[in-house]
Amino acid sequence: MTKFEYLKSQSNKNIIFTWKALGGGTGLKANSSTKVYSKDSLYLVNVKSSGLYRCIVICTEDCGSVSWGQAFIFDYMHGEITFGNNIVSPNFKVLLSRQDYEGITQDDAFQLEYESFVPFKSLDPNNKEYNPFNDIYNDGPVIIPEEVYRRCISVLGAPFITDEELEYTKEEIIELAIKPALEEYFHWIPNVRPQVVDSMEASTGNKVVSGYDENGKWVVKSSSSSDGNGVDVDMPDDAYGVAGLSLQQSGQSLNTNILSPMFYALEQSLYSGFSYTALTGVYNGRSPYTNTNSIGGMLGSRAASQALINYTRRVHYEGPYPADDDHPNHRWIRIYSTVSGVFNIWWALRSLDFNTIEYANRRRVIEYAQACVKELFGNLRRLAKSDIPGQYDYEKWITEAQQTKQTITDEWKKLVKYAGVMRGSL
Repeated sequence: MTKFEYLKSQSNKNIIFTWKALGGGTGLKANSSTKVYSKDSLYLVNVKSSGLYRCIVICTEDCGSVSWGQAFIFDYMHGEITFGNNIVSPNFKVLLSRQDYEGITQDDAFQLEYESFVPFKSLDPNNKEYNPFNDIYNDGPVIIPEEVYRRCISVLGAPFITDEELEYTKEEIIELAIKPALEEYFHWIPNVRPQVVDSMEASTGNKVVSGYDENGKWVVKSSSSSDGNGVDVDMPDDAYGVAGLSLQQSGQSLNTNILSPMFYALEQSLYSGFSYTALTGVYNGRSPYTNTNSIGGMLGSRAASQALINYTRRVHYEGPYPADDDHPNHRWIRIYSTVSGVFNIWWALRSLDFNTIEYANRRRVIEYAQACVKELFGNLRRLAKSDIPGQYDYEKWITEAQQTKQTITDEWKKLVKYAGVMRGSL
């Protein structure tokens, strides 16, 4: 979502608030003497001869001085303006007409409300009152290096064909072609972040709640619950699902120092006949096997013990669920377990930042994005009459793009299958 799109969804009063806030409390003015305009800045046109007089516009690209006297609104609904040549300006969009601007009474109540206003608050990823990841598809802008973007549109003839000659703007290409490529990649190969939930007793139904503390740090907190209906865990902002879930069982209360996921491995490594008194925190309540000379007996005992643990231990989760009154601003899952212990959760993360993609996979992501670009432009350009001499058959573009996308998707599917086999064999 661009800042123009965001502001168009706001009230007229909030647009004025944003204009004032970005202009140091008084708002920036655009007139004949203004030499430089900065991207994402808001201006009140103050040229009486202009068709945009007392309109609020947003600068979409950095530029120099312009002739406001020749400007007028071309399409108010889409924010388009022109400077007298019927060519839509790529540098400015109108947010508020003169009638809408002057229709807001800027009295004492207006000023009092303005003092508590924060511009673009909903777009701030650190804002806890509104989290764009409540809706997994409304998740902020795509971050892609300029050189990568240029490679993605090279299939259109760039740089010999300039951005101005293309049917779609850069923002539209990123939104309609490159963003779907990133989403497809992370659908099959998500980033993974581990989290240990170590303050849970399934038998008492304690509820674990993770969230931001007063310092803005993500923490895991526990609170008592008597409903016995599982354990609720809030998902991190950038997670869309669970890649893996396991339970490290402990034979005694987790109020001790036995909280490490490596506890069971340590216990089995120390399996012998000597006393446990020197191994504080390792004793789990069952008598050790004492005949160390019988390797077969020791292995049999371990096999029987592990079989019993596997048979009685069941871990299951449901969700993700959308945010609700008990889990404001975060999606969440509910975990069920037949035994107490330490939960190890591996969150599946998606991202719209190209730099978070594994280096080995970046080339294929770019190729997938190039195919999306070809399909996007091919679907548009094939609408032209095909019997015009020299007209290229863009149906071939679309077919090639779809084949490329399918080939790459199949490769990613195979990676997921192999990863699943490896994970299950550990």
